[in-house]
Amino acid sequence: MVPLTPQKQKYRWRRGTVIASSEHIELTCGEKNIPVARVAPPVDHTFTVEILINEEREINLPNLKAARASLNLYLIEREEPEPWEFLKRYCTSSSNAFSLVHWSYYPDGKQLKGQGMLKMM
Repeated sequence: MVPLTPQKQKYRWRRGTVIASSEHIELTCGEKNIPVARVAPPVDHTFTVEILINEEREINLPNLKAARASLNLYLIEREEPEPWEFLKRYCTSSSNAFSLVHWSYYPDGKQLKGQGMLKMM
């Protein structure tokens, strides 16, 4: 008889609303650090991701594509045992600083000014 070993539960992400005044990570893109998405800590191996830019505007597509690739890489494909802890450390790394997509950790959240304007970009 082959002993049963517990399978590692995989992480995933889904779209939803992330409360900016609570703990989260924000993704920005490019030299202008355009806010593209927010990520909440995982609940039951699922990250909630809020897209902050208008997905229908063609000018936003390169940033959106880069952010989605980065989300998939760091939230799912790397298969980190504790991805949230890894991401908090990654936010302070030099590789993050020189990447097209920048990850910033907000342990106590932040108050966004002009939040409605982000949707207009």
